[in-house]
Amino acid sequence: MVIICETGFKSEDQNNKGYSMLEVDLYMFNPERMRRPELDHRLTVRKNLVNNRFELYRYYFSSKHIEIIFTSSDLQYVFDRGNEECNKVHFGLFKGEREKDLACKHDNSQLDSFHCEFYKQTKVK
Repeated sequence: MVIICETGFKSEDQNNKGYSMLEVDLYMFNPERMRRPELDHRLTVRKNLVNNRFELYRYYFSSKHIEIIFTSSDLQYVFDRGNEECNKVHFGLFKGEREKDLACKHDNSQLDSFHCEFYKQTKVK
């Protein structure tokens, strides 16, 4: 589980203009080792700084292809979709669930103390 603040996605990646420097990998999957038919890929959250929306995407290692699965202006909603995808890949038909990734609430109840600018401002006062 990770807790990430939306303010962490503000900085632009100089090697990938228009996108955030911060990207959060929800999982990396190598089906060859697990005898699964899916291609080797990772599931990642980033922010498109041009349209100001968070993206959930798959990056396929062999083809270097990016497949955008879902976009939203709400980071928690993107994490919710990512959590669903993680559970499908890792648990399939079995009952099980990984710990959910969460968006920062800017207080001690659910905090990304490293990235959260709202929290840092209140601590300075």
